[in-house]
Amino acid sequence: MTSQHVDLLSFSELPAPVYFRYADFDAHRFASPHRHPWGTLEYVAHGVLHMEIGGSRYLSPPQYAVWVPPETEHSFYVNEPVNYRAVCLAPSLCHDLPPQACTLAINDILKAILKDFAARDVKVPERDADRRLAQVLVDQLQQAPMHECYLPYASSPGLLGILEALQNEPGDNRPLADWAAQVHVSERTLARQFIRELGMSFGEWRQRLRFSGNRLRHGLQHRLGFYRDVSASGRVHAGAVSTQPPGQQEGVTGFVYTPEHGRPPRCGDKEKTP
Repeated sequence: MTSQHVDLLSFSELPAPVYFRYADFDAHRFASPHRHPWGTLEYVAHGVLHMEIGGSRYLSPPQYAVWVPPETEHSFYVNEPVNYRAVCLAPSLCHDLPPQACTLAINDILKAILKDFAARDVKVPERDADRRLAQVLVDQLQQAPMHECYLPYASSPGLLGILEALQNEPGDNRPLADWAAQVHVSERTLARQFIRELGMSFGEWRQRLRFSGNRLRHGLQHRLGFYRDVSASGRVHAGAVSTQPPGQQEGVTGFVYTPEHGRPPRCGDKEKTP
C-alpha cells in the first residue's frame, strides 16, 4: 500500500494558547519533517505513533505521549490505523516542560480530558469550564513522568545494515559475534561501535526493537522507559516491562524501579550532574 502524507496545521501562529487537534489516520500515513513555533504533545488514543526527532525514533502507544518542544524538527508515521490527538501549546506555556523531546506517561486525568475534548471537538477552549480543564491538562503535563524512550539510528553503513536487518527480522536471535563476522570486524569492535554511535549496547537496542514490535503485533499494554542492558551495566534502570517470557530475556532480568532509583523523573525536575 502506498503511504500518504497527512495534512499539517496551516497557520503560523496558534489561534489560542492551548489548541487541540484530532484526526483518525488510516494505516501507512506519514508527516514529513517539519517544525512549529509552538510545543506539541503528540498522542494516540488507539494504535502506535512512530516519531523521528533528531535522528532518534520515539514511540507513542496510548499510555504514553511524545513531547516535541517549540522549533524542534520532527516527523511521524503510522503502520496501523490510529486515533490521533495533538495538544499545541504556546511557547509561554512550555517553560516548565522539558527542553528536549521525550515521552511522557499519560495518566487517567489527561486521558479523560483528551477523550472529553475529542468527543465534543473542542479545538479552542472557550467556555470557562473548558478553560479550567485545559489548565488542569497543562498542570498535569508539567508533572508527568518523563522517559527518554527512543530507538536511535546508526550513521556508519555496516552498523546501519545490521539495524535494518534486525528491523526486518526482530526475532533473529543471532549473537553479536555472528553479526560482527558478517561485517568483518571483531565482536569487541562492534560492541564499542554500538555504544559509540547509539549510546547503548546491542542487547538493549534489540530489546527496544522487540518491545515496539510486540506492542504493534499483539497490543500488549506494557510500560515504556529507559533501561540498560544488565550484562553491560550490572543493574536495570527503570520504567519498562520485558516482552520476553521469563528465562528468555536477552541480558535483561526485569525493568522496575528500585529504592536506589527513587521515584520516576518528572518534567519539572532539574537535571542532575554527577
